[in-house]
Amino acid sequence: MKTKLIPLGVAVILILAFTSASLAAPQEETLIISGHEAWSPVMYYDSKTIVGTGPDIVKEALSDYQVFSQYKGPWEIVQEKAKAGEIDIIVAVYKTEERQEYLLYSEPYLVDPIGIFTTDKNLSTLDEALLSKKGVITEGDSYGERIDNLLKEKNLLVVKNPDQAKEVLLSGEADYFLYSVYSGEKLFKEELKKGEVIYSKVGSELFYVGVSKANPNAEKIVQILNKYINENNLL
Repeated sequence: MKTKLIPLGVAVILILAFTSASLAAPQEETLIISGHEAWSPVMYYDSKTIVGTGPDIVKEALSDYQVFSQYKGPWEIVQEKAKAGEIDIIVAVYKTEERQEYLLYSEPYLVDPIGIFTTDKNLSTLDEALLSKKGVITEGDSYGERIDNLLKEKNLLVVKNPDQAKEVLLSGEADYFLYSVYSGEKLFKEELKKGEVIYSKVGSELFYVGVSKANPNAEKIVQILNKYINENNLL
C-alpha cells in the first residue's frame, strides 16, 4: 500500500491554519464577569446587568474572549461565587489578604477615594467617629486593610446595601456611613445639595481586576489584563 505524501505547500498551509486556530482558541472561551451592585460609576446594577467603567475596561482588554457581564446578587454573594468559580472575574475589587486566597489580581487601574458621610457637621474624621459614634457599613464591603482594622470591634451596624445605609443614616440610627466618595455623591445628591449630609475623604484604595483562581486560565487572563492596563496607562 502506497503512502500518500502531502505536498510541502499544502503542509505549510495546514500548519498555519492549525496554528491560527490554536491562537484563536480564547474566542471560544466564555468568561462571566460581575461586580458590586452599587459602586457607581465603576460598577453598578442597571436593572439588567452590571455596567460601568470596570466592565467596559475588562471587556475591551479581553476582546478575544466571549465576555458576559451578569448580575449575581449582593456584593458578598459575588465574592462567594468568584471563590466557587461561578464567576470568572470581579471587575473591580480592593486587595485584601482574604481575597487573595481565591483571586489573582491584575495591576491596579483606578484610585477609589473613600468618604465618611454624616449628618453631623462637627464630624470630619474617621478617628473622631470611632471614639463614640455609631457607624453603618454594607455587608461584604472592605474599605482597605487600614480602615478595616480600625473598624474591628467598633460600634457598627451592618446592612445589605447602600440604600439601606442611607435610610439608617438619615433616620439617625447611625452617625456616619463609610462609602466610596463617587458613589456617595450620587447616593446623597439631594442631601448634599441641601447641606443635610456632608462628607470628608478619609482614605483611598486601589481598584484591581480580580480573576478567580478556579479558572484554569487565570494566569493568562491576568497577563492580558496587565498588558492592557500598562499599554493604556490607566493608573
